[in-house]
Amino acid sequence: MIATHGADSSGVWSGTMRVDEAGDGNCNIRRDEMQIGDSDLEFLHLSSCNSMDANQWGSWWRAFSRAHQVDGFHGFMWIGNGLISNYRNFADDAFGGSISSSWLDNHYVVNISGSDDQCPVAYAVGSTQADVVNRLLNERYDNVFGDPASVSWWAATYVAGCDPANETAL
Repeated sequence: MIATHGADSSGVWSGTMRVDEAGDGNCNIRRDEMQIGDSDLEFLHLSSCNSMDANQWGSWWRAFSRAHQVDGFHGFMWIGNGLISNYRNFADDAFGGSISSSWLDNHYVVNISGSDDQCPVAYAVGSTQADVVNRLLNERYDNVFGDPASVSWWAATYVAGCDPANETAL
């Protein structure tokens, strides 16, 4: 899990730490500079605004290198004491149900800031259409599939009609 301030920079997610490290470090990350996945990283969860905007879906697969799924948010997301349990509940639920469904179920919040929704998105890759759909529907923390044989397909799941701040409705 990575938590950063997030932005959509010309169709690429970028994250910035709230407090930079001392010296000349900048504590920034960009999707187009990432290569995620190895023997120890199958899933990446981004607690960051604009980390999974719909206009980015067609290129997120380029960051995958043996990773299975990345979860994030379309538009703005919120932090606060009242939302901490959503992450705990997500992690707990992802053992008994799919990671994608657990992410959506625990992080979708209607009218979180008056009229804006919090819109979680789960994004997976696979070697075939059936493979990527199977991963979204069935991969859990206690049922981890093998690494995708190739990244030939991608798919995203989201809450239809979710209408966040800073983006169009899904």
